[in-house]
Amino acid sequence: MEEVYKKILSIASDTYISEPKIVGGIPRDIYLGIDSGSDVDITTNDADCPRLGISLASSIRTRFKMFEDGHVSVYTEGGGLDFSGNFISKEAVSFTEDREGSIEAYLYEVYSRDFTINTLHKKLLEQTLEDPTGLAEKDLEKKVIKTIVPPNICFSDDIRRIFRAINFSSRFKFAIDGEIVDYARENTQLLSSEMGRSLRDAFVTSIISESIREDPDRTLGYLSDMNMLSLIPLVGRYKEELIKRRLVAKYLDGSSDFGDKIRMFKQNTNI
Repeated sequence: MEEVYKKILSIASDTYISEPKIVGGIPRDIYLGIDSGSDVDITTNDADCPRLGISLASSIRTRFKMFEDGHVSVYTEGGGLDFSGNFISKEAVSFTEDREGSIEAYLYEVYSRDFTINTLHKKLLEQTLEDPTGLAEKDLEKKVIKTIVPPNICFSDDIRRIFRAINFSSRFKFAIDGEIVDYARENTQLLSSEMGRSLRDAFVTSIISESIREDPDRTLGYLSDMNMLSLIPLVGRYKEELIKRRLVAKYLDGSSDFGDKIRMFKQNTNI
């Protein structure tokens, strides 16, 4: 990918776009000393990042796709490149500025991200890692999944982040910060309502199944602690683990639509 990175830097320089950097998974995994996936997340921490992605695709004559959230995926022989849509959470920025007095505009996107461990940056052609908030390396060392701003702000921006927290915990054997657990436990009805409006069962089933493959004890332990067992569709590996661990009664007891859950359970277990 080195030649692609050089092309990206050249385009950015020629078109007066801020220096692009790799953010999220790859810098995090480099810090942890583990293999990372082939997909690369790139940001300029401003609104020019999608334009950079489109310009790259045009320059190297390859396919790209723009998504509803504004980010652009460019498909190369070396793997996928995701150019950030520069999502800015007004509540996250407001909270951070109230706490710290003020922050530079380039940090708006950083503080709008999900977890501290995903805020490391890396220059395209260098291995040195940057920690713009000063929080990522600390929490990676402590092996804890913690939101960059309070959970009520983080999860109101994207409810899927709660499931990502469980997934990261299972993959890396990290603890989930108590504030996240408390938020989920105290907002079960809100989570159920939000999931019904904005989440597909396929997403929840997929990410929880992956988490169970990585660490079933940790996954089910946190789902239980968060009172979220009954929010997960009763299918596949999840159903099998609940039966094996005798958690079906707890699953049914935690449901607000008890009758529907009973019927679903009978249907999926051929009773």
